[in-house]
Amino acid sequence: MVFHGIFQELNDSEIMKKVNRKASQRYIETPGGSLFERNVFEIKEDSYLRIEKGKMHELDIYSNELTRTFRNYKIDKLEEITKIFDIETDDKTEEFLGRPKSGWIVYSGWMNNSNEPITFFRTSWMVPKPPSTDNSQLIYLFNGIQNRSSTKIIQPVLQWGISNAGGDSSWFVTNWYIDKEARKAYYKTAVPVRTGEVIEGIIKVLNISRNGFDYLSCFRDIPECDLRVERVEELSWAVQTLECRRLTSFSDYPDEIRTDMADIEIHVGGRQANINWTAHNDITDCGQKCVILRDGSPRGLVRLFYKKPPNA
Repeated sequence: MVFHGIFQELNDSEIMKKVNRKASQRYIETPGGSLFERNVFEIKEDSYLRIEKGKMHELDIYSNELTRTFRNYKIDKLEEITKIFDIETDDKTEEFLGRPKSGWIVYSGWMNNSNEPITFFRTSWMVPKPPSTDNSQLIYLFNGIQNRSSTKIIQPVLQWGISNAGGDSSWFVTNWYIDKEARKAYYKTAVPVRTGEVIEGIIKVLNISRNGFDYLSCFRDIPECDLRVERVEELSWAVQTLECRRLTSFSDYPDEIRTDMADIEIHVGGRQANINWTAHNDITDCGQKCVILRDGSPRGLVRLFYKKPPNA
């Protein structure tokens, strides 16, 4: 067994107590998966992020003065084990109880393999009807860009449910930057939106230097949740994603058949990108699927289904 040697180390009662303490820590469901609460941070409205010498810093947007440095916690074997236990327990419980599976449900992806970086990425979509049941589930809809190893992502996110960013049993938007390698997530406070409202998630490069890329993730006309992150490595994999957490029944999905991620526009350098989306249907337990209706830019269209369409 892969973890045999590690489990042998846990025979000591003091180590087991430490495992139990770690297992009792609260996990936060983010658009990048489950993270320890201590590693999920709200960024002030008038602040931005900068990576320097491997550490993340928060700076004042007006004075550029440092206001906070985020501690790098050591991830030890015990934390890895409790994380593994948490994930496996959730999966087994869902399977045993016949609950819908959680995670990235369906999505499209496109890797920029050109010699120029993605400099602009825009998607419009309509805020769907709320779910017909409220079981403390979390629903995320977003366009985002990841690095090639899928360990870092910046994303404008439409959220239903309660997360660390706020919210309740209604729809909100905010912007996230998630670093899975560091196991940290950063966000702005969520802003409410209404069913039927058309929102536009935008990611753009503000500056490119030898230190990396400065990105802005935002929603058009909702500046209070803008998130700027400086000196990030190049982000090359664009996605349009339906992600869900803590689902109990299939009625926990929005009370719609689908959401259209529309008017997709991506710039590579200073020109429109030649996009060929790939559909990924990871979880299809009630007929969910991703359908590519129109590649290219600036009027790309990706359709994300929550359930099997009637007469399909």
